[in-house]
Amino acid sequence: MRFSSPQITRRDFLRGVTVTAGAIFVGCRPQRASSGITLSQWYHQYGEEGTHDAVLRYAQAYTKANPNISVHVEWVPGDYQTKLNTALLVKGGPDIFEKQLSVPMVTAGQVAPLDDLYTPEVKRDFLDKDLALNRLNGKIYGIKMVGDTGVLYYRKSLLQKAGLQIPQTFDEVAQAAKELTTKTRKGLFLGNDGGVGALLHILPWSAGSDFLVNDKIVFNNERTALSYEKLRDLQETKTLLIGAPTDWWDPSAFNQGLCAMAWGGL
Repeated sequence: MRFSSPQITRRDFLRGVTVTAGAIFVGCRPQRASSGITLSQWYHQYGEEGTHDAVLRYAQAYTKANPNISVHVEWVPGDYQTKLNTALLVKGGPDIFEKQLSVPMVTAGQVAPLDDLYTPEVKRDFLDKDLALNRLNGKIYGIKMVGDTGVLYYRKSLLQKAGLQIPQTFDEVAQAAKELTTKTRKGLFLGNDGGVGALLHILPWSAGSDFLVNDKIVFNNERTALSYEKLRDLQETKTLLIGAPTDWWDPSAFNQGLCAMAWGGL
């Protein structure tokens, strides 16, 4: 969707935009301010210190360089996905937001194609798989900004005190979680849902399986099933931290000593 201004479009804005994770999408709801255009940009609440301030500084710098555009940043705490899905169903939802692409988003007109941004030169900066993640019916609707790395954080002192080596396999992680669980501390934190969200894709990949190959389902195999069974068995040991103040993407539970090991990103 083009703005009424002959100079600035959403795509012009995105040519300079920077976000810190996932993919960014453009909606279809420009807002007019008395002095120009106001863009609403949503972020989920990042746990890293300084991220919010960096986002606000970028928005201010962009507005300063483009006086006709004002960027309003919405820092969304709590259940970001549910809040975003609700906001996209009504008038006045965010213009730019983080989310994984889905077919309903396209068919409902919640996102705009960004193909004119993807010149051959720009495409060389992206892996083919990254482009495919945001492509539907030959059009690209999102910009992947970061491929995050999952990390298992652990306290070496607690492992040493328990006489444990650094775990190298899922079975060793599960065993360490049992031995590191006490009355006041759980052995492992995988998220408040017990690791379902964080490890949904990672477990099959770790088992050597993908989900789709040439549009054919390939994750329905014994190794994938076994990986999910191991997570279920781990949940039944009662060694996982559930109900932490923040979820796995925030280091608070680990920093506060609520768990001896924790899954997290960078």
